[in-house]
Amino acid sequence: MPHDDEMDHLRVGGWFREEAPAPASTALIPYRPRLPARSPADSERAHRVLLACGVAVVTGVAGILALILIGDGEQPGQVAQDIVFPSYEPLTPVSLLPLPASSSAAPAVILPTKTLPVAAGQTTRKPTATPSRTPAPTTTAAPTTPAAVGLVAGRRVGLEIEGRPGVRLRHRNFVARADRITSALDQADSTFVVRTGLAGAGCVSLESVNYPGYFLRHRNFVLRLEQQSRRDQELFNRDATFCPKSTSGGAVVLESLNYPDRALHLGGDDLIHLDQGAGTKFVVQGL
Repeated sequence: MPHDDEMDHLRVGGWFREEAPAPASTALIPYRPRLPARSPADSERAHRVLLACGVAVVTGVAGILALILIGDGEQPGQVAQDIVFPSYEPLTPVSLLPLPASSSAAPAVILPTKTLPVAAGQTTRKPTATPSRTPAPTTTAAPTTPAAVGLVAGRRVGLEIEGRPGVRLRHRNFVARADRITSALDQADSTFVVRTGLAGAGCVSLESVNYPGYFLRHRNFVLRLEQQSRRDQELFNRDATFCPKSTSGGAVVLESLNYPDRALHLGGDDLIHLDQGAGTKFVVQGL
């Protein structure tokens, strides 16, 4: 074409420009800063710091040991002087004294003694005597025996209210109460056989004369006459056991075995209850 020669200068670097090759990317190469070299002065300073820390630890441990070893009124220097390392020697055999024939005490044990070497100019400390730790003997007051107040096992007795002559404890409709005795029936209802405590020696149980096998026992804190039960025999035995305590006037107070803080007490309704506090005083009459 006639215009080809005229447009050659436009094609070079004009219509088809050649792309320059892209430089290689360095985005994936991690940056690693170069650490400065440590000078000899820095290394020596680090060694000095470590050495100072070690000296401080050793000094602290030595101070703690000195505080532990210091006795009453002693100085650290004295403690250090008193510490003597003994030599290794065989132990002296232990001898046991024979048990005395007339004593029940444990055999005495003689411990071996050992003298530690003492440096020149030093004094030995005398061992402090250890106080005896043998407990003091305890004494327990013996319980009042029924024989001392007239309640002897196998004996028939009547319990009269102190200060009310002729008024005795009796059962009526199987409930214990206090009535004046005026008939043979009243006499039988107010007579009981003393038995050894069903639930404890040193205490007593009271069995009815006209109802053998029936005992006075408390239930719901009211004294009743009930037959000994096999179904709840253990509970019945405890409820029917009373511990007599003598008084200054020769009368007795009957305390409950399973309720030690309660005793038989005559209430305002003339019934016998198991109440707290001082119980009613009964005069034991042999029948």
